[in-house]
Amino acid sequence: MSLPRHIKQPGPVSETRLFAVEGRGRSFSFTLEPGLRLVEAVRRGFAAHGFISGTVEFVDVALAPFTYVTPALSKTGENAAFYSEFYRPAGVSRIETGAMTIGLRDGQPFYHFHALWTEPDGTTHGGHVIPEETVVAEAATVTALGIDGALF
Repeated sequence: MSLPRHIKQPGPVSETRLFAVEGRGRSFSFTLEPGLRLVEAVRRGFAAHGFISGTVEFVDVALAPFTYVTPALSKTGENAAFYSEFYRPAGVSRIETGAMTIGLRDGQPFYHFHALWTEPDGTTHGGHVIPEETVVAEAATVTALGIDGALF
């Protein structure tokens, strides 16, 4: 019988374990424009509704070129876990379901996208989509929740 594996997060433990601020959310939909990098397509949708932070739900969205990573162990021990190398399947990949968080990191827009998708060869994978390197292949309507008064 093997023992469960544990991953230790390096670095100091924060005394404050929960950060919360009051904010308001509003649901809206927008269409992703084909030919745009995913970051720009989402940025435009949020800006059109007056938001810079929130979440987006993706269902049946075609992307090409498409870049992603999967979870992997840290090679250096500097992180508890890390990511694989970049994967770039040829052709159109289709997001079955996914969620993107939009916010700011070090004062710059930041997009974090987990999804489940089908690649052109019919295989299904899951992991982290790289929105800066991924392009919208077909127009698709997505549902979002914009946050006012708080930021991710």
